[in-house]
Amino acid sequence: MVTASDVCLTGLNHIMPLMNMGLLMFPALCMKFYKLLYYLSDTFPEKILQLPEPLLKTVLHAIELGCTSFGTDIVVPCIDFIHIIGGQIFKMAVAGAPVNHVLCPFLKVS
Repeated sequence: MVTASDVCLTGLNHIMPLMNMGLLMFPALCMKFYKLLYYLSDTFPEKILQLPEPLLKTVLHAIELGCTSFGTDIVVPCIDFIHIIGGQIFKMAVAGAPVNHVLCPFLKVS
């Protein structure tokens, strides 16, 4: 059975290779892209952490880029993404579940 999260994350897998700095220079597209990443993290935080490592690294690189290369309107969904994923990591750690360590350098935790 295919779930809504599977469909959304498959779509993310298709658009991530297409998003580059040139496309992100279009303000409307840039805002929608970062709102999509925020929405996916808010709706499916556990699924974000289960992404294949190359895709997760690409998403995290996009979040880092959003925090450093655009205005405050883009930084807000990026920080919200980090907040949600950090909270999910904490919940997983408290529950004793294994945590994906690819996020540790990004969040400056060990």
